[in-house]
Amino acid sequence: MASKDAQIQQKIVEGQQAVAQKQAEVNSKQQTINDLTSQLEAAKQANNDLSQAIKDAQSIKDYSDQAVKSVSAK
Repeated sequence: MASKDAQIQQKIVEGQQAVAQKQAEVNSKQQTINDLTSQLEAAKQANNDLSQAIKDAQSIKDYSDQAVKSVSAK
């Protein structure tokens, strides 16, 4: 009986080790996901900043064109 108990204990330990290893893998993959998510958010922000800069440049161009037309009309 003691031998059977020892085998069961050994299997429990092996199972716990396997769970710990898989948890470490999951944690590593979660960190990768977090890193990629951060990169994606940074890229989205850069894209938004660029879009705003383009809109601002277009507004300045439109204002400049209107000013030139106004001066030319006089």
